[in-house]
Amino acid sequence: MKEARDVFFNIRLWDQGRLIEEILKHYEQFDDELKAELSLKRIWTLVVEEQ
Repeated sequence: MKEARDVFFNIRLWDQGRLIEEILKHYEQFDDELKAELSLKRIWTLVVEEQ
């Protein structure tokens, strides 16, 4: 019983960069209600590479 209590929860600690990374990675899998609460808009931009 003690071991079961000790391993019941796994906690991950993320900084803000990791949180944003995970949201963007899984955003398409969110249900419509969550997407409405966290509405994101995908945009494409050009990046000029330095030579």
